[in-house]
Amino acid sequence: MTGGSASTRAGRIAVLPSGEIVDLELERNELAFGGSAVAAAVRVLHGLAHPVAPVPGAGLADDDLVETASSGSARRVSTLLHRTLDDLARVRGRNDRDDALVRAEVDAHGRLVGLTIEDGVREMRCHRVEAAIVHAVNTAVLAVVLERADIHAALRLGLDTASSEDARRLG
Repeated sequence: MTGGSASTRAGRIAVLPSGEIVDLELERNELAFGGSAVAAAVRVLHGLAHPVAPVPGAGLADDDLVETASSGSARRVSTLLHRTLDDLARVRGRNDRDDALVRAEVDAHGRLVGLTIEDGVREMRCHRVEAAIVHAVNTAVLAVVLERADIHAALRLGLDTASSEDARRLG
């Protein structure tokens, strides 16, 4: 994951490696075009400052690996790792408040994959719109961080369990 900054005619942005926005400045005239135009401009800025590849899924387990596994424990670990990759690929973070001016969705790497901004931004001050966008995106990123932590904790627990079973079996 990378973080960085970017600027276009629409404004400028600074993004952390997690995908969190640390600074956003939009050109005032952008708001006149309405919420969807502002959302498109922010998605472009965020994508330029935070370029990440989509999260790959694990796909089906490699049959050769499963067949040549020497124990049930190795098969369980292989299955656990594939399930973890699939779970990570499905992670999405959102700020889902119905009354929100801005709604954001990010993927497992903090890449902004969805942004909806109400047209009411035309009547607002630019700094308030910027603050609402930053809050929405960063709330979605936090949701991803928490979900990824849960998935990693489940992986560690599964690996510890497999290791304990092997120790009991061999010991």
